[in-house]
Amino acid sequence: MRMGTLNVYKREGMRNDDLVWTLSGHQGSDWHEALVDIGGACYQIIFEGVVGPSYLSDLAVDDIFFSKGTCCQLKQDLI
Repeated sequence: MRMGTLNVYKREGMRNDDLVWTLSGHQGSDWHEALVDIGGACYQIIFEGVVGPSYLSDLAVDDIFFSKGTCCQLKQDLI
């Protein structure tokens, strides 16, 4: 079974979307965490799910959290 792709883009103003994170393929049945440094002052975040070749291809996104600072700072605060 081939799974699709999850892409995350950052859009600032009228500029082109910048791909900031992507993950493809089968990831198992457990939930996975991803931390992405975005940077910038005013932007939109776009989540794009690209289906795989099979009707069994699926993905899920849950518990999205935005915070000021870098991912390294956030990890230290959570410890």
